[in-house]
Amino acid sequence: MKLSRFTRWSIIVLSNLRRVFLHCQHLVGFGFYTTSLDWAALGAKARNFLVSIPPGVRFLDWKGPKLGCNFSLIIKRICQSLIALRCSLVELRTPLPSVSFPKLTHFYLPVGPGVSGVLCDWQMPALTHLYVSGVMNNSVIAVIIRSRVTLRCVVREHGATPELIVQIPKVTPNLEEFTYHLRDGMELFWKSVRTHSSLQDIVVVIQHFISRGIYQAPSVSALCTHLQPLTKAHFPKLRGVTIVGLKIHSLHTQKRAPLDAILDAWNTFGIEAKFYDP
Repeated sequence: MKLSRFTRWSIIVLSNLRRVFLHCQHLVGFGFYTTSLDWAALGAKARNFLVSIPPGVRFLDWKGPKLGCNFSLIIKRICQSLIALRCSLVELRTPLPSVSFPKLTHFYLPVGPGVSGVLCDWQMPALTHLYVSGVMNNSVIAVIIRSRVTLRCVVREHGATPELIVQIPKVTPNLEEFTYHLRDGMELFWKSVRTHSSLQDIVVVIQHFISRGIYQAPSVSALCTHLQPLTKAHFPKLRGVTIVGLKIHSLHTQKRAPLDAILDAWNTFGIEAKFYDP
């Protein structure tokens, strides 16, 4: 089979990487980024660079859509030492085996096709920070539930239903920081949560949506209904709420009145409100 120029260069690069790794026995971390490698065409010699990665790696940023079971090999090799892991565009041809990450505290997971297989049997008993991007599913909720006692910070981007998002503060009793996207239909979110004894900082990102061909966001009235349950009585450690994507200074005085009442109440009890419009 005739190999393309790109594939031939890839074989050379990966073979050189293998030799480099052999001289990096105290490697702390690395990133690997590719969007087009086809491992089946590279040959065993080039693919062997994965098993030359020294044990003890603590930080890994892995991006590539055609990594197949090779991703399993690297995870099994360094799972005992990893502290922070970001993996994206992972394509799994076979499910990963059960893996334990005893030291992993930070996990970035862009959820997408095939990624639920990554989460199938991963145990992360020390996980404190979880960043989830993309469509959230029951596999992600399972990770959160397994790490519910240790989780301190969850950043949840767009793409999840309110029914799934509301589970996060409900099942994580020691959560301190929570970032999420506010979408239509989440007015009663915090009323449903009712109370949380450790939550300190909340970031609400206003999620815009298209309705009847018009680009819009949840109304100020809906936002106020959403925020009103956040009081010191029910969230005793709450110290700050940041709202992203609201042009507060451009709001009409009459529309601002209910929001100002909430902000005044927060200020009385030492809850700082911040607004950021990117």
